[in-house]
Amino acid sequence: MRSNIKFAVFMLVAVSLVLFTSCVKNKVDEPSPLGPAGYAISLNVSASSNVIFAGSTARDSTTVTARLMKYDGTPLSGRTVYFEINDVNGIKSLDFLGYFEGHQAVASKV
Repeated sequence: MRSNIKFAVFMLVAVSLVLFTSCVKNKVDEPSPLGPAGYAISLNVSASSNVIFAGSTARDSTTVTARLMKYDGTPLSGRTVYFEINDVNGIKSLDFLGYFEGHQAVASKV
């Protein structure tokens, strides 16, 4: 009988903790126009020309430009950005899809 009382008290305390510590938020906060509260990085990548034909016998080329910035548009310098050429399954494929300078499947720039 004493163990039933201990179990009942334990269950009552557990249910009380769950009910009283649950979220009581009733509205959605609007995001700040000044950016996120934490540390955020934006990577903008563009290519010119932006259309190339992979897998054709003639090799087209393009220039890829990447800009790494903080959320407010301030450039981040001294950071390394890595690029890979992969197929749909994530496998590096030099023969069919193309390559970077020096016939490499992976390139990095600072």
